[in-house]
This record gives sequence, structure tokens and C-alpha cells, in this order.
Amino acid sequence: MFRDFQSRPRRSRHLLFGLACLVSAFCLGGTVYAFSALERPAPAPAPEPEVEVEFAPLPDEPEPEPEPEPEPIVAPVQAMRPAAVRPTLRPPDEIPDEQPEQSQEPLRDDGPVGPTSGDTRGVPGGTGTATAPAATAEEPPPPPPEPTMRAERRAPRVTTESVRAGRPRFRCEEPAAVREQGIAGVVLVHVQVDAAGLLQRFDLLRGHPVLQGVVRDCMRAHWREWTPAREPTGDAITWQWRQPFVFRARNL
Repeated sequence: MFRDFQSRPRRSRHLLFGLACLVSAFCLGGTVYAFSALERPAPAPAPEPEVEVEFAPLPDEPEPEPEPEPEPIVAPVQAMRPAAVRPTLRPPDEIPDEQPEQSQEPLRDDGPVGPTSGDTRGVPGGTGTATAPAATAEEPPPPPPEPTMRAERRAPRVTTESVRAGRPRFRCEEPAAVREQGIAGVVLVHVQVDAAGLLQRFDLLRGHPVLQGVVRDCMRAHWREWTPAREPTGDAITWQWRQPFVFRARNL
């Protein structure tokens, strides 16, 4: 009895081991089958049946109607007078000495031929019904206006040689700072002075820049101290001339 009790656990272990082996074999077989199924090529699709298609012919397009030809433009033909039959003139064989008598008969009426209201030369085959437009006389242009006489006013001619130029009544002194630099030279100024001796304008023409500044200040300070220019008669006039200002270097 004790031996039977000991043999039962052995049997249960054998059953469990066999069952585990069976499950493992089943799993292994399923894995192999799955891999084999993946490696198999997919079955080729069944070929589709070919269907023959017939296209219906296109309907014939109707031919376009030809465009109507444009009617020719016929310019109106102006009716001209028929050509006049002119007699053929022949030179005389000899010239008589006597003067022919002048006829006193009335003038002949104008017929359907001739230069009246038509071409002076006439056109063969004309009907003589055309009328020429009446010529309108152009109005003569108005006469040019008469030139107006203006009194010419001429100022008395005064030459440069006959006028005595004015002069300044002051002297430009350079400041001590400029004198210490030892700058020397000539500043030329174009001045315009009226008859009262007042400076109207001045322009610095040339000279040292430092000396030009000295002259500029001097001109602005002494603009009333000028002697005006005078004519040969002695009358003061407004005049313009070039005035030099000389600066000499000095020994300190």
C-alpha cells in the first residue's frame, strides 16, 4: 500500500512531462508551418480576358460655307462735257496788206460744248451734265500794321577813359595776430559806389584768404567813407572799379 502511494507522484510527473512535450511539438510545428507559408510565392493572378473594342468612325464635318466675296467699290464717274470740235487752223499762204474788217455781228450762244462749267479740254464721250463748283474769291490778307515810331532815348555815352574813379577815405590795418604771422600781399576788390559816396556792393576777386577776411571786415565797417567817381565836368556819378588793398610785411 505504501508503494502504491509513492508511485502516483511519478506517474503524474510523467504525464505532465509528456503533455509539455506534446505542446512544444505542436508549437514548433505551427512555427515551421507559418515560415513555410510565408516563403511560398503568391499565386499568380488569373489573366483577364481580352475584349475587342471597335471605335465608331467620326461623322464627317460639313464643309464651311464660302464667305461671300465683297462687292467691288466703284467710284462714281464724274460726267464730263463732250470734247469740243476745234477747227484745224492752217497758216496762210500769204499775208494781205489790208487790215481785215471787224465783224459787228452778236456773239454766238454757247452750246453743249466748250469750256463753260466744264473742262476746258473736254472729254470724248462726255454728257455735258457735270457742273463745276463755283470758285470763291479769297479775301485778301489784312495789311500789316504801321510801325509805331518810338522815341529812342539814349543815355549819354561815358567812356572809362573820361571818368575819374573814386577812392576809399580809410586805410585797412591788419590785426596784430595777422601781423605776427608775417603775411603780405595784395587783395583786389571790385566795388560799386554811388554819387553820394556810399558803397553799394563789393566782390573779393583775389588775395590771401586771411587778408581777404581783413578787407571784408574793413569794407563793412567803412562803407560810408568813399569818394565817388566823377565825370570830366566834375559831376559825381555812380561807378564801379577795381580797388587794390596792399599789405606789407613789417619787422617786429
